[in-house]
Amino acid sequence: MTRKATAILMTCVLGAGATLVLAEELFVKDYAIEIREGRGSTYPVVGIAEKGSHLTVLERKGKFLKVQAEGLVGWVNGGSMSDKKPANSIQDVKNPATADVSTGAAVRGLDPLTAEYGKNKGYSTAAFDQMVNNTKAIKPAEWEAFTKEGKVGPDKP
Repeated sequence: MTRKATAILMTCVLGAGATLVLAEELFVKDYAIEIREGRGSTYPVVGIAEKGSHLTVLERKGKFLKVQAEGLVGWVNGGSMSDKKPANSIQDVKNPATADVSTGAAVRGLDPLTAEYGKNKGYSTAAFDQMVNNTKAIKPAEWEAFTKEGKVGPDKP
């Protein structure tokens, strides 16, 4: 049964005036993700969730999810989540040669596995570190104005 069908069925059973909240439970599929105050990388980090962590979805806005985990509430990128608990990744971190390091993971930032892989290969993180520092200089309000003006990103109409 789909969620929509379940909600319709529950409305019929409980009555039209009843309020029912169906919480969505998801797991972190990436090695670590940042939980942020707002939708996007310009917002401050309020916590970190590691691979396999269980998060409760409170709200969806585009690709972003407002989640709750261990007393924290914040936003994450929905692409980092799965409805199935992922396999453990301890062996991958110990042996990056067997890890699934993708371009997508690298673009999202240096998660612990990607950083370990690069370190073992002798890669420099200087350019990445500079990019992160430049990103941190952008204020959330400036980013929202930029995305709204350009009709791109999470604030597009």
